[in-house]
Amino acid sequence: MDIGQTPRPVASVGTPVRAEPLPTPDAVRTELPPASTVVAATEAPPARLDVSRTAARLQEAEAAAQDAIKRNLTVDQETRQVVYKAVDTRSGMTVEQIPDESLLKLRAYVRASSQAGESKPSAGTTA
Repeated sequence: MDIGQTPRPVASVGTPVRAEPLPTPDAVRTELPPASTVVAATEAPPARLDVSRTAARLQEAEAAAQDAIKRNLTVDQETRQVVYKAVDTRSGMTVEQIPDESLLKLRAYVRASSQAGESKPSAGTTA
């Protein structure tokens, strides 16, 4: 049963015919008409790129960077959370910290405010 919701195929009006022949798959791009295309020469040796020296330098630089960073795990006293810190030994600056300092401060604030709320006596009770 058709309720008109199914898309129906549309008959094509006509496929345009290409006037010029298609270039061959290994043709080199030129300004010549496709019938006069030029095929790339196969006698040239393949180009090779030697990256072994560059890779060795990169590994040395990475190893030096690894030595320059001190990593440690500590427990934050206010939030009682484990904190991962990566510190640059040359400058003493923190490179990475998980969780972030602002998140630790927020958690410490929430913890302190919840403890302060628990310690206050409720207004309805008398001592």
